[in-house]
Amino acid sequence: MIIRRNLRLVPGTTIAPIDLHSAEAFPLQTAQIGLANLPVADPGQMGGGLITGGGSIPLSAGINSGAIVPFAALPSAKLAPGDLYVVNHYSSSAAGTVDVTSYFRSPNGQQLTIPAIPSGAQVWNTGEPGDVRLTAEWPMTEPGSAHFADYAQGSDLPNMRWWHLTVSPSHATTEVGPITVPDLRGMAGWNSLWDLAVGVATTWSVGSRSSTSVGASPRGGTIETSTAQQETITP
Repeated sequence: MIIRRNLRLVPGTTIAPIDLHSAEAFPLQTAQIGLANLPVADPGQMGGGLITGGGSIPLSAGINSGAIVPFAALPSAKLAPGDLYVVNHYSSSAAGTVDVTSYFRSPNGQQLTIPAIPSGAQVWNTGEPGDVRLTAEWPMTEPGSAHFADYAQGSDLPNMRWWHLTVSPSHATTEVGPITVPDLRGMAGWNSLWDLAVGVATTWSVGSRSSTSVGASPRGGTIETSTAQQETITP
């Protein structure tokens, strides 16, 4: 592998040829990442990379189904002070989805704990006959998280009907009761083609997102998680 840092390229710049047999090339090392609470029935996709001041470099990808997965890493001498490794696990099943990302300086001793798919959410149609107005209610079990609800009808992306509602962490800790998707149909510019249709299978997903980062950018030790329960109803 070759990493060139602090390049300032302008139009007309010529860079030295990339020669993987030259002295600036180096081999990646094989490290290991531990996985805890990995569902046996739902092996997930895992990817890893390096975040540098100049961008991101993918290093590992594949399907993970065991407690230990290989992770490609740079020799420690090749790391710059601001470099961060990132590893992501994503799994999906009929019950829901799990997405967890970890940022760290060294892969040695790293373990990724896979959160469980949440449960307890309910979604039902509170509209009048012939009118779809879905209501979502779910337990606020993760203080500080941003909760969300999605509704989707159809599999054709250009013509899909899709609504998304995000509930702020402050609302989730001060309000009590079900969260209802706002009825936006009376707003100026609303297109009736966006209405959820009666008698059409509707996939709903309810979950939460959280991050341990204290700022806008992740740091070593930051963990980001997103978990969602999902089902299908026909209103």
